[in-house]
Amino acid sequence: MRVLSSRATPFYRVVLPLLLLVLWVLGTSFIDAAPAKYKYGIFLGVTLLVTCSLCWYCSRLRKVILDRDTLVISNYSREVSVPLTSISKVKGSRWPKTKEIIITFDHDIGFGDTIIFVPKTKWMWPWQEHPIAAEMRKLAGITETNARG
Repeated sequence: MRVLSSRATPFYRVVLPLLLLVLWVLGTSFIDAAPAKYKYGIFLGVTLLVTCSLCWYCSRLRKVILDRDTLVISNYSREVSVPLTSISKVKGSRWPKTKEIIITFDHDIGFGDTIIFVPKTKWMWPWQEHPIAAEMRKLAGITETNARG
């Protein structure tokens, strides 16, 4: 068994959204630049938008373990085992700061037909895909030409 996900995944899922929400509330509560009648409406709207966006993104992250020819996928309260043959597409982000990997399955696995996970940190150039994405494609028998489509 080999854990593919970063050990920081629980931090990204739970702590980061709460921490950023608290910092946002504290930071914006000291701003007096806007007129009082608009300040709270704008503040509330932006806070709700930022919080919902961050929670939506972070709550989708999963813990992924490779166990021979099976992926064990967990959301920390439930886990499912999926054979590697069920993978239809693997895509690695090429953005410098977010190196998440998106795995698409040929059916709903209990978490939908797509999962996202953050792999263990590895130094790479900003435009490079994480090597785990290529390894997952190879294990699933997906050719490079099919992976881009």
